[in-house]
Amino acid sequence: MRINGALENEITEKAKKVPALQRQGHKVIFPDVLRIKKALLEKYGV
Repeated sequence: MRINGALENEITEKAKKVPALQRQGHKVIFPDVLRIKKALLEKYGV
């Protein structure tokens, strides 16, 4: 499914905030956010 650019940008910006919130001690929906981020970076090199 394709989403429009504005929604894609909003999702991307909010997703970037999740690791920072977790490091500050906030509980997030995905408990292994930092591990997931590392795996995605390794896989896609983004």
